[in-house]
Amino acid sequence: MPSICCLLSRILNLALEEQYEGAIGSANQDRVQLVILDMPNLLNIDTSSMAALEDLHNDLESNGMQLALANPRWHVIHKLRLANFLKKIEGRVFLTIGEAIEACLTSKNMLPI
Repeated sequence: MPSICCLLSRILNLALEEQYEGAIGSANQDRVQLVILDMPNLLNIDTSSMAALEDLHNDLESNGMQLALANPRWHVIHKLRLANFLKKIEGRVFLTIGEAIEACLTSKNMLPI
């Protein structure tokens, strides 16, 4: 089973590839603006996983993308709140992927630059 660091690194690489492909010969609206992690099966999160999640957030942000979480369990939300991670991602935590997409598309922060 791959570690969380490997999974999050793969997610970042995929987002960067998509952003690069979208940037070639097209408008800003085609670039990746948001990465949504669907987390219903994540039962718990430890400090190393939280650090990896923070690294992913920082890497995405430095590349002009944002991170949102969908379907996290209450125990995970509680730990993320204690670590002030929810403030870092500006509260982008949603019950469903659909809600995450809808909220982020209508947000002023998600409009093309």
